[in-house]
Amino acid sequence: MKKTLLLFFVAFLFSCNQSDGLRQYYDDFEMNRWASSDVREFNFEIKSDKSYLIELQFSHVYDYQFAEVPLKIEIISPDGNSVEEVVLHIKDNSGKHLADCTGDYCDLFYKFKSREFKKGLYSIKITNMFSGPYLPNVLGVGVELKSFN
Repeated sequence: MKKTLLLFFVAFLFSCNQSDGLRQYYDDFEMNRWASSDVREFNFEIKSDKSYLIELQFSHVYDYQFAEVPLKIEIISPDGNSVEEVVLHIKDNSGKHLADCTGDYCDLFYKFKSREFKKGLYSIKITNMFSGPYLPNVLGVGVELKSFN
């Protein structure tokens, strides 16, 4: 009976929030600087109609000097394009970091949007909208599509 429950639990864990291998991550920022002109593009092929949660990953050094990071996110789909500007909160109102940190490396996961994806090719472009020439202390940025149906 215990083995059956354990197998059921493991199967349940693997059936929820599957990314279907739709995860891409860039960690090649020279001198940990994300230039304002550097648009990061993530390309995915959706093989069948499915709903996904788009989750962003922003990795930065510990004790990040900014409380928020402005981003522009463009989704290019077979149906057309959509553009949204979001503010990625690095710290809460009390100044506490929202990322999971290990040593000097911090990963912030941001649930951006849930939407239906039709079969086809997609591109998600992320641009930092920081007012300076570059956003400092950036270790990486990524996108993962997590299915939920």
